[in-house]
Amino acid sequence: MNVQEVTPSGIDALDEQGRKLNFPADGIILAVGGCPNGGLFDALHGKVKELYKVGDCVDPRKILNAIHDAAKIAYNL
Repeated sequence: MNVQEVTPSGIDALDEQGRKLNFPADGIILAVGGCPNGGLFDALHGKVKELYKVGDCVDPRKILNAIHDAAKIAYNL
């Protein structure tokens, strides 16, 4: 899917065959790019007994990566 335009009524896009599609929407959330967000970790560091970085705090990825991170930490405790 290739987004062509965000309009007041939704999104216009082209599919893999080049056909124009319209997706009506009241609101649009863009999820593009990303960078780690360790703000909460930084704020809590030194203030709690145990603290670990997992998920998007390490690197923006999928939820399964965060679960895997947490499982590895739990396994090593």
